[in-house]
This record gives sequence, structure tokens and C-alpha cells, in this order.
Amino acid sequence: MHNHVWRDTVMPTEKKSKEDLFSTIKNCGEVGFWLKGKEITFGMELANEGLVRLCCSGTAATIINGG
Repeated sequence: MHNHVWRDTVMPTEKKSKEDLFSTIKNCGEVGFWLKGKEITFGMELANEGLVRLCCSGTAATIINGG
């Protein structure tokens, strides 16, 4: 089951750094976070570092083991 939500605002602004994105994904817990624009690249970098798991064809991310 997938449940990915925007957490910080109704219409969130795109995250400008890998660290900012990771902080947001971590705050989402197990529900995950939809990625857009440059966030997809940041998400791939975080996945390669073993920090997040990508799903939905790489357009959503969830934290791995509590980050």
C-alpha cells in the first residue's frame, strides 16, 4: 500500500537541496513524500546513499529504518 503526502504546506515549495529534502522525507515517517523537479535527482542520490527508498517509478520516497 502506498500513501505519500505533502507534509509541510498545502502546496509545498520544491526542496532546493538534498539535505532539505531528506529532512522533509524523514519528518513524513513511513507515509513518504512525492518528489517533483530536482527533488527526483536528490531522491536518487539519497537512495544511492541508502537513506531513502524510492517507489512509484522514482517519483516518491520513504525513509529507511528511521533514517
